[in-house]
Amino acid sequence: VETQGLAKASSKAIYKFLIRDIFYRYGIPGIVVVNGGSENKGIVVDLYKRFGVHRVVISVYNARANSIVENGYLSLLSILAKSSGGTSK
Repeated sequence: VETQGLAKASSKAIYKFLIRDIFYRYGIPGIVVVNGGSENKGIVVDLYKRFGVHRVVISVYNARANSIVENGYLSLLSILAKSSGGTSK
């Protein structure tokens, strides 16, 4: 699971993240699972089509399907809390 904090979840930001942090680093995935949010449409869909990536769309919130990502958030929150010394800064 790869994550990145974004100031605004837009399709342009997702597109850049996919190119720079996923495709260049790990190669082109065969399949991606995304939610039906607007940030996963438009140029992001065009990117998947261009590289032949199969896109599986789930509901915007699906506890079972999203659990892997949400477990990653807990780890990320723990790391951030430890690195900030427990402060909110």
